[in-house]
Amino acid sequence: MNDKERLENRKQYVFLSVFFTIIVAVVLVISSLLVLLGVFLLRKLNIIKKLPEITDASTRWLLGITLSFSVLIGTGLSTAAMRAPLRLLEAYIDQVKELTAGNFEARIRIPAVLRPLRPFAELEDSFNALARELGRNEVLRSDFIRDFSHEFKTPIVSISGFAKLLKKENLTDDQRREYLDIIETESDRLSTMAMNVMDMSKLDNLDVLSDVATFNVSEQIRHCVLLLEKKWSEKNQDISVALQEYTVSGNADVLAEVWTNLLDNAVKFTPEGGKITVSAYEKEEMVCVEVRNIGTEIPEKDLPRIFDKFYQVDPSHAAEGNGLGLAICKRIVELHEGTISVTSTFGLTVFTVSLPKAG
Repeated sequence: MNDKERLENRKQYVFLSVFFTIIVAVVLVISSLLVLLGVFLLRKLNIIKKLPEITDASTRWLLGITLSFSVLIGTGLSTAAMRAPLRLLEAYIDQVKELTAGNFEARIRIPAVLRPLRPFAELEDSFNALARELGRNEVLRSDFIRDFSHEFKTPIVSISGFAKLLKKENLTDDQRREYLDIIETESDRLSTMAMNVMDMSKLDNLDVLSDVATFNVSEQIRHCVLLLEKKWSEKNQDISVALQEYTVSGNADVLAEVWTNLLDNAVKFTPEGGKITVSAYEKEEMVCVEVRNIGTEIPEKDLPRIFDKFYQVDPSHAAEGNGLGLAICKRIVELHEGTISVTSTFGLTVFTVSLPKAG
């Protein structure tokens, strides 16, 4: 929350304080008027006759009666006036308990009369958004445990099976090399999955970057493209890298994971013989890097969740990852005070990373 929003909220809270103070004042005025009206009617009906003389005792008696009726009527009216906010607080506490108990369908509803007041509207919107996010994370967590358990078990079974085959004496050298290659590949896959989970956990608990330095991000991206040369060469893909020289401040080792993940995804989802383009430009003191690839576009319904942890758009590629790559990219970019976004239309998918330009 920035200073402008804090100031605006403070104004709203002051307004609410004044609003409820006015309500109490109005209630007291109304109660006093009702008492005076009652006394007037009693006098008119001769139930209270005019006293021949007004003594100190009678004055105190009348004052006591008036104050008592004012307090009783004022208390009743104040209770009625404050009933809606108190019921709202009670409902809010109940829904918080439901949310704590694991019921992520819990929602609060602000009465229509209070919705024009910004703090009440923000309370409803914030709580309901929190409940939806927690529910979505719970679904993703459950799916991840199921999928990750399956994906983790598959290479282990494969390694175990081929290790047993290697014990046979009648294998040819080619067969032994083939089985060893499979074991190596599956071992690397297990290692990658474990490292991704560890990286995500570490990044979630990281608030401040270490080893920050100014470096040439264009050169770093070119290096990442070369590191993935084997992958895009095997698919006969054409990678076009059009980069001027730009510098940013950050942790170079951590930021390299962003370019590696984005390029790896582009290679993975670009068909054989397809084209991938990497470009960069400046915009409002930001260095913007775009990774474009031709291929099957991301469905519109998946775009809002593309950076969620463990979320995978194409289950057919589950064996090649565990849905953490883009979540890791987003977290790293956020730590560098940047943004990452994606568009996907007409078979063209574009990931855009914006980072503050080094001063």
